[in-house]
Amino acid sequence: MVNQSGLRQYTPVRMVNLQQLFIKVYPNPTNNQVTLSVNTIGWENEINIAIIDMMGRIVMEEKTTSSETTLDFSHMNEGYYFVRTENGGAITTTKLVIMK
Repeated sequence: MVNQSGLRQYTPVRMVNLQQLFIKVYPNPTNNQVTLSVNTIGWENEINIAIIDMMGRIVMEEKTTSSETTLDFSHMNEGYYFVRTENGGAITTTKLVIMK
């Protein structure tokens, strides 16, 4: 870029976070167990998983270092939930249906 005086100016280099988080939740709907399969680009070791009800309350939390995790929902009520996964700065939210 050239400034008003005709001198070239350079803008500073910015770091861009290219971390991405992709998640599969299956089977969905479920009645007792769900498998979370996580694929990440630029991931850190620990993945935080939160199950959130429709009122916005966190009803279950897990931490894992595995790319595939099975969660037991047999003790939970039927309804709609959100599965929020977080790894570093990347956050993904997926809808989950529990049917009994």
